Amino acid sequence: MGRISHGRKARTPPPERRGPKPSNHHHASRLPAILLFGITSLVYATGLDGAFLLDDQVAILNNPRVGALLPVDRFLETSQPLLEFSFALNYAIGGADATGYHIVNIVIHGLAALLLMAIARRTLRTPAFCDSIRERASSLAFWIALLWAVHPLQTGSVTYVVQRAESMMGLFFLLTLYASIRAAGAARPVGWTILAVGACAAGMTTKAVMVVAPVVVTLYLWMFDGSAKGATIRRQGPLLAGLAATWSVLVLTGSLQGVLDPSIPSATVGFAYQGVSPLEYSCTQPQVVLHYLWLCIWPVWQCHDYGWPVETRGWVIAWTSIVVAFFLAGTVRFLIRRRPVGFAGAWFFVILAPTSSIIPIKDLAFEHRMYLPLAGVLAILIVAGVRLAELGRDSSLRMAGMPTTMSRMVLPILAAGCMVLTVSRNRLYADPVAFLQQTAERAPTNARPLNALGHALLMDGQYAEALSALQRASGLDPASPSPHANMGMTLATMGESARAAEQFDRAWAIRRSGYHWNVHYFYGVALLDTNRPVEAVEQFRIVLGQNPGHVAALYNLGNALRLSRQLETAVGVYQDALRAQPNYAEACVNLGLTLLEIGREDEAVATFRRSLRIGGASDDARFKGNYHLGRALLHRGRDGEAARHFRAALKIIPDHAGATESLRLCAVAASES
Repeated sequence: MGRISHGRKARTPPPERRGPKPSNHHHASRLPAILLFGITSLVYATGLDGAFLLDDQVAILNNPRVGALLPVDRFLETSQPLLEFSFALNYAIGGADATGYHIVNIVIHGLAALLLMAIARRTLRTPAFCDSIRERASSLAFWIALLWAVHPLQTGSVTYVVQRAESMMGLFFLLTLYASIRAAGAARPVGWTILAVGACAAGMTTKAVMVVAPVVVTLYLWMFDGSAKGATIRRQGPLLAGLAATWSVLVLTGSLQGVLDPSIPSATVGFAYQGVSPLEYSCTQPQVVLHYLWLCIWPVWQCHDYGWPVETRGWVIAWTSIVVAFFLAGTVRFLIRRRPVGFAGAWFFVILAPTSSIIPIKDLAFEHRMYLPLAGVLAILIVAGVRLAELGRDSSLRMAGMPTTMSRMVLPILAAGCMVLTVSRNRLYADPVAFLQQTAERAPTNARPLNALGHALLMDGQYAEALSALQRASGLDPASPSPHANMGMTLATMGESARAAEQFDRAWAIRRSGYHWNVHYFYGVALLDTNRPVEAVEQFRIVLGQNPGHVAALYNLGNALRLSRQLETAVGVYQDALRAQPNYAEACVNLGLTLLEIGREDEAVATFRRSLRIGGASDDARFKGNYHLGRALLHRGRDGEAARHFRAALKIIPDHAGATESLRLCAVAASES
């Protein structure tokens, strides 16, 4: 056989029919695609109100590259340039509104499902399958793609915004395979070859798991082409060489070096990561792989962040390794014999290999890693189910109608069950507190979800609950600074500056960088409130380095500089704050006080007057503006005008001793004159 066959040749229609009507054929072929994309979109539309969670904050909201589209070459600084550029496009269109990001994720997932259906349909029509499967190829391909699309395991790659990395890579992976199949069967394969290589290169810029795509394509072409061994590879040499050339993209983006270089500091993936050895990682992965397989069949106890521990029990390592080795050996055996189940097994193991083999990764298990491998498992289960039903029908049991029952009843029921579970999980993403509470309950020894829960409770105004969660997180991971930093922000918000400063100090002692500017801001405020202005200056400068437009940080930096007697510098900072926000009455008052302290009285008086002209100023700012202006005027002998401002101050704080005494001095001065 020269090229991949996609089914039996169509028979010539009877002369009297003059061929089928094109319109009916087109409508029939489009209907499954429309249904698949529509159902997938409707199911995941229930997650459109999902919030930004966990890594979404770091990778999207606090990522400086995402905030602007230009210059484009900035995205080449990251190992995932196309992914981050897609986030930047979302930000340019809709800012920090999560809805637009979810819509893009749903579209990506829907397109990936369509490609999977097209690949499955062409595959099931090859001579590698029996006649009955080839006859049902379109129907089975639809159910494989639909169950894959609506399976609750996919929520981690679709509804969790930042894992667009996984679904986008999956889209390019499937497009690479589909275009390769078309190229292998085309009389003029150049266009399909270019598309396959381009999609493969794009996937490499999205996520490094794409590294196995050329391997999977090679296995597919070898498996489903009936040529003699080796003939397929020789004939498709240009295509496979082009796909292999895309590995250079991983070198250009630094992904390959990040995995292989053992000397990269603070690595969380690759052989430089010190948290777990390659041996420990590989001994734990059989248990993780079996858990993944169980979730494919029974996805009812999902957990966003397992914090999976290194497995040290010899008996667990032994039995899980034996089971996985059995599946792997079966996959190899069927591959050698060119059985389709061998390719489905290889699809599962090869795509999981970058994350479930010997390459150490900080997180030993994450459900989003099953985005593509899930397709292989579902294909085996569905096709095997239909074949078993057929064998039962043909046996002495006379189970007539079983294949039809499988497609008309069993598969729709399974799909409906998956949809219900997916919708339920999607809705959980809309409530960060509920989402993180569930994660913390299902991973009770993992500090990260507790820390994230504490932060979510802080944002929700549940301060006591936030402190409780953060204290538990700190107990589980004493070496982590994040729970202390979040406790500091919680206590600072509650007005307990001394306790807040203590928690920030603990976080600072563990790690002095890598915090969000908000942490540094609250730390600076706590330091100011506990009379540590010199240290506060450092924190506010860090805030302004990360967020130059933060006016409150400018104001508080001015306060810290003034208290640490850096008066001239404080004047400039207050002026910067007023240029950024001209109606900032508090900054205006404190600028006036600083000018007074360095002897620039005329400027101070003008500044105090300016503070009183600002509409909407707080009572505290109006009091200070009147009081300090009155003192400046009294010092200059203008006791009548000063008295008016002291009276205005006393209307705000009637029992203020300083204003009362100053008003008395005005009266004395007036009587003496």
